[in-house]
Amino acid sequence: MKTPVMAIVTRMLAALVVLGAVSPALAGEAETRWYVLLLDGQKAGHMRETRTQGDGNLTTEQEMTFTLARAGQDMSITLKSGFVETPDAKPVSMFQDQNLGLMKLKTSYTFTPEGVTEVTEQAGIKKEIKHPAITGDWLTPGGVEKLVAEKIKAGEKSFAFRTVSATTGPEAFETRVNVLEANTTAEGMGVVVPATKWETEASVLPGIKNVDWVDEKGRPVRTEVEIAGMRLTMLLSDEQVAKSPFKAPEAMAQTTIVPTGTFELPARQTINAMYSVMRTDGGSLTFLEKTQDGAQRPTATGPVEVLVKVDANWPVKEDLPLFEKEKYLASSRACDAQDPMVVEMAKKAVEGMKDPNNIVEKSKVLRRAVFNAIEKKNLGVGMGTASEVVRTRQGDCTEHAVLLAALLRAQGIPSRTVSGVIYADQFEGQRNVFVYHMWTQAWIENGDDRYWLDLDAVLPDDVVFDATHIALSYSDLSDADALNSLVMLTDVIGKLKIHIAVSK
Repeated sequence: MKTPVMAIVTRMLAALVVLGAVSPALAGEAETRWYVLLLDGQKAGHMRETRTQGDGNLTTEQEMTFTLARAGQDMSITLKSGFVETPDAKPVSMFQDQNLGLMKLKTSYTFTPEGVTEVTEQAGIKKEIKHPAITGDWLTPGGVEKLVAEKIKAGEKSFAFRTVSATTGPEAFETRVNVLEANTTAEGMGVVVPATKWETEASVLPGIKNVDWVDEKGRPVRTEVEIAGMRLTMLLSDEQVAKSPFKAPEAMAQTTIVPTGTFELPARQTINAMYSVMRTDGGSLTFLEKTQDGAQRPTATGPVEVLVKVDANWPVKEDLPLFEKEKYLASSRACDAQDPMVVEMAKKAVEGMKDPNNIVEKSKVLRRAVFNAIEKKNLGVGMGTASEVVRTRQGDCTEHAVLLAALLRAQGIPSRTVSGVIYADQFEGQRNVFVYHMWTQAWIENGDDRYWLDLDAVLPDDVVFDATHIALSYSDLSDADALNSLVMLTDVIGKLKIHIAVSK
């Protein structure tokens, strides 16, 4: 039940890496700079930026460590990325090492005249993918540095360029820069320097803007990014201060929703329910109107209200076969359905079924297998991949959902994950609240009978799904979609109001 917070933090850190490329950190010479990371004013980690020269090439590297607390347990994530280029700013390679759970996922990219070769490695399993060459003009970090220096010198107030980052993969994206104040000051940890203040936004992180205060060389002194009411601040520091111990900030309870109305039956026995979902900020609920799948049927009643009917025993029947079915069967970094251990677990789980062709029952058997397999319901795991979870047998809702999606695909059943909210009688000292959550859907197709079947592997062994779930977004778990599908959540956290109108 940590889905949105970890997604928000990961996107915040990605924004610092991706948009931070606008501010050339090291201006040519070999150097290391340290930064303190604050979440809503509390220390939550640190960042290191390094530029080195070796083998005739230039390497730009960034490494972040970030820790949040939840119910007495710390959740830590680390992101390390780097870019290698020639002295004349031609790309050689780039990489990213990320640890969002208990096992590191390593991804490297090598640039060749024919294209880009991607290699991923986790749990001793290596995979190689060939991508076509990146089209159009784009800049390496060294090229960005040169361009930014020219724009600052020319006094330009707005400019744009295309670049590539290991954080987002082998596709170029556009970054726009708008200067807000040309002559101001910036305050780091114990230092105040003359600075330029500007705002940056990248096409791969829609709706997310960094505000940077940079020195005369374009190096960041202070950076701020805000998502879902949470503010991440990066402040120039020294190594000792950056790496000093701290108490991880708590960042989970603030995401709960206290509903009005009550359930007639215990939550896990509720099969039918009707909710009035509203936005308190007057924003759009169009995304919710598009969630007519699985057990959910939304109906817009006004610009800021949607009635949501959930019937756990009556999934919405689809008129057409599943569009782009291959997306929901494919393997990805998050959901590797070809991992030998995933394949073996799925195979063993369905052994002995009376009717192995009964896809509904097979899906339910796999759901039960995940519930039983994850022995340690660990709130301290960040966002583990299916390959990680099948080995560690630890995790919370995201780990249950992703592993189940992988097992379904390993058995040839299309799957996806759902992000939304679920009702909890108790959650971290609070009672009777909705909390953000993730579960799984399996695509069921038998002749003209087609629908998404909701499966929640976190629920007790005898409960497949209940009507206290409200879906907000879906993900096919592809490398491009695994986090971006959660963008919508960041826009509504703290802004939703739920009334329980009918339940039984």
